[in-house]
Amino acid sequence: MRTFKKVLNGKGLLAASVALLSGHALAETAGRVSFVSGDASVTGSDGSSRALQRGAAINSGDRINTRAGRVQVRFTDGSFVSLQPNTVFGIDEYLYANRKPEETSLFFSLVQGGMRTITGAIGKVNKKSYQVRTPVATIGIRGTGYRATTDNNRTLVSVGHGLVNVENVLGNITGGLSGPAIKPLT
Repeated sequence: MRTFKKVLNGKGLLAASVALLSGHALAETAGRVSFVSGDASVTGSDGSSRALQRGAAINSGDRINTRAGRVQVRFTDGSFVSLQPNTVFGIDEYLYANRKPEETSLFFSLVQGGMRTITGAIGKVNKKSYQVRTPVATIGIRGTGYRATTDNNRTLVSVGHGLVNVENVLGNITGGLSGPAIKPLT
């Protein structure tokens, strides 16, 4: 009969489990809330909802609802999003950690309300895999900081620096500080 030496005692097993779980949680975290004011919440991809507070993790598949509050999120690629009151914002897909630049992606949804953003590494190295979808248009970037507001009828975009591309069924336009002014797409 063969005997096996005990490799992990109870404390070692607990430490290994915590290390595995925290590594798993870190791999899924898209960003963290850096500022929150007022009543704001996030709904996870599993349907669970929780109030937002500073330091809270934001993950791919989450949907943020600011109601009368304001929220700022810093993503792991260095991008920054500031959400205005009465905004519904979805993190549809966020892939960054431990990936080659061509495998990274950032797809957000601005369902309603307003946002201001500065792009991070994904927007700089993989511009084609950065999109913000609104009810009437899709916003792509060319290395930039911009604002967008939307409702069911129109999306307005203003560029702080760089260029954005706004596209819908009527066509597309690229504009910004070094291009033409961007007009509303309705």
